[in-house]
Amino acid sequence: MDKLTKSRFNMGMCTAMYLTVFLGLIAVLYVALFKSEADVLFNFIVLPMLFVALAMLIRIEIPKIKVISVSEKSMNIGYPVLGLTKQYAMESLDGFKTQLQPARIGFNESILIYKNGKCVLEISDLYYSNYFELKNQIEINVPFLGISRFKYFEYIIERIKWW
Repeated sequence: MDKLTKSRFNMGMCTAMYLTVFLGLIAVLYVALFKSEADVLFNFIVLPMLFVALAMLIRIEIPKIKVISVSEKSMNIGYPVLGLTKQYAMESLDGFKTQLQPARIGFNESILIYKNGKCVLEISDLYYSNYFELKNQIEINVPFLGISRFKYFEYIIERIKWW
């Protein structure tokens, strides 16, 4: 029997992310529309920095919200915000690495799935309430490649290059 494990969002994290993006967009639009044109410092330094920060949030954080279904034969990934879906056959995957990211209290764990030598998927315990159930199903069907060291700037650059 092909066991299917579906992801369950950590609703607190997802809600916080959506609210941050929504409020950020409102703030940028409000400031862009109602700020005085005489404030050169704001228009040429602060406003572009707000746009870059919001773009990075959208580009790096929003794609982390995915619906994942893991079975013995395949892994299906749906990106509800982006409207994309991907499917990977388990035998086509190179393997997975685990990664610990420092947090305020302890560490957050992530699984990095590799195909053809490239990381194609990240699953973090921050975003899924059944992370360890997903991890157990992946451990059964995908080879373990080791532990990956977390490097913040490489992490940001890699996320910007994804897609």
